[in-house]
Amino acid sequence: MDKTVFDEISDDYPSLTNTQIRNMLAAFLFTGDDVYKLIGDLSGGERGRVSLAKLMLSGQFPHSRRADQPS
Repeated sequence: MDKTVFDEISDDYPSLTNTQIRNMLAAFLFTGDDVYKLIGDLSGGERGRVSLAKLMLSGQFPHSRRADQPS
């Protein structure tokens, strides 16, 4: 795979700005030059984090109830 982590998100979500993409990736521990790593060079855990970021952006991830909210 010759796409970078940044490209993987920006290709799937072209409406996001560069800043929004970098903020989302930072939340999944891809900071600085990490966003320019090639997908093919990522470890299994890093690939999992990319997949989770894409899942969160898709809106398909169910919202979990926070423990401090009354039920």
